[in-house]
Amino acid sequence: MSAGPSRGDRPEQNPGAMRLVIDLDLGLLPKDPGAELRRTLGFWAAWLPKMDLTRPVEHELRDSGQRAVGTLRLVAASTTDEFGADR
Repeated sequence: MSAGPSRGDRPEQNPGAMRLVIDLDLGLLPKDPGAELRRTLGFWAAWLPKMDLTRPVEHELRDSGQRAVGTLRLVAASTTDEFGADR
């Protein structure tokens, strides 16, 4: 069984579908990037059920020193978002 989307799950067939986009600069993380990444993503994994996942939104991702290291965004699934296009 494929883990990919079924034909009925394509964004153009579900106009309310959202995508989660995480943009994180691993070079900005401290000495132990794996532990820092786990802490940062763990916080957001715990917070996602409390978020409105039906509207576009953007949040800064911060390391344990409160430095901005990336973003977490919810965007419309039909949005064309090429890697690095917004830089």
